[in-house]
Amino acid sequence: MSALNALLTTQYHDAMQRAQVTQRRKLKNGLHIDITAHANGITLKLARDEQYPSMSEWTTVLNHFPYFTGKVEPVKIIDSDKRHALTGVVPRREQVAHQMKFE
Repeated sequence: MSALNALLTTQYHDAMQRAQVTQRRKLKNGLHIDITAHANGITLKLARDEQYPSMSEWTTVLNHFPYFTGKVEPVKIIDSDKRHALTGVVPRREQVAHQMKFE
C-alpha cells in the first residue's frame, strides 16, 4: 500500500464515521485533500493556493482511492479559503459495486 493510498484510506474511513464533517489533509507539496461523506456519495476536493491542481493530480488521487471509483469529472471552483480547487462527487463503494453488477 502506497503512502497516498494509506492516507486516503484513513481519511475515507474518518469521513464515513462522521458524515457531513469534512476530513482535511495537506500534503508536503501544498496540495489540500478534502473528503466529505454524505447520502449521495463522497465529495472529493483537491485544492492548492494560487493555482488549480492538475488533472494528473486528480487522476492520481482517484487511482489511489480506497476502492475503484470509475471516472469522475471534476469542476473547477474557488473554495471558501480562496484556494483554487477541483471538486467532484465520487460514488460510494456500494454504489460502484451495484453499478458493476449490472454492467
